[in-house]
Amino acid sequence: MNNFWSGGITFSGIVIALVVQLIVTLICGIFAFHRIKRLWRTFRSFCMFYAKFNSIQMIRFVRDREDYKGTKAYGIANYIKTAKKSVKIVGINLSTGVDNDDVIPAIKELLSRNDSPIEITVSLLDPDYRMTMLAMAETQGKTETELASTVSSTLRRLIELKGTLSKSHAEHLTIKAHRVVPFASAIIIDSDGFKSGEIQIETKSYHQSGNKSFGFTLGAGGSHPLYKTLIASYEELIEDARPLKRIADIAYLKNNSKL
Repeated sequence: MNNFWSGGITFSGIVIALVVQLIVTLICGIFAFHRIKRLWRTFRSFCMFYAKFNSIQMIRFVRDREDYKGTKAYGIANYIKTAKKSVKIVGINLSTGVDNDDVIPAIKELLSRNDSPIEITVSLLDPDYRMTMLAMAETQGKTETELASTVSSTLRRLIELKGTLSKSHAEHLTIKAHRVVPFASAIIIDSDGFKSGEIQIETKSYHQSGNKSFGFTLGAGGSHPLYKTLIASYEELIEDARPLKRIADIAYLKNNSKL
């Protein structure tokens, strides 16, 4: 029979083919629907995070210190050199900046600007307050004595630096020691109340290396008050810290003159 069906194509075969095609289409549609749904959820989450980050003026988020590469914050020395008016540093011992990032020469450079010296405040953990040393030493992977020695060494270098400056320049450097453990280290650049500036927050996990530290940077002007909260908190910590004007103000250094 020389008709449409003679070639082996049957009506039932066509029906089966159509059913299979329909099933495949439905399956693909289901997968496509779920894929579109996932894409929509991702897009919606992105919009939500963008709105929240925008509300706090998020400048950057770093997963570890490698993420600083290519930014103005790569290295503490480079970062503080961007300041136009003031720098406030609150930290544990500032050893990374002092040992690896040339922070001391950078501070000297900022203070020695004849046109407009930068106001610089540095507050580190108080090496003479044993409770703080004990609380942070284990987290830092050091003994109490090692941490006190590291902090004292940095403070001594800062006090010695101040002694090499002219009186007019030295008065722009404030050195302090705090007895509380801040939740993270901070660098505040050009803060004028809550109207301008930025704050870089960085912390590290228990017993992890400094290179694995993570953090974020916020700018002023966000609709959410997080920037104001952080600035107020760290400025109050600095206010409560004890001033250090001479090496003799650090008992640990007096008792360990070889340091």
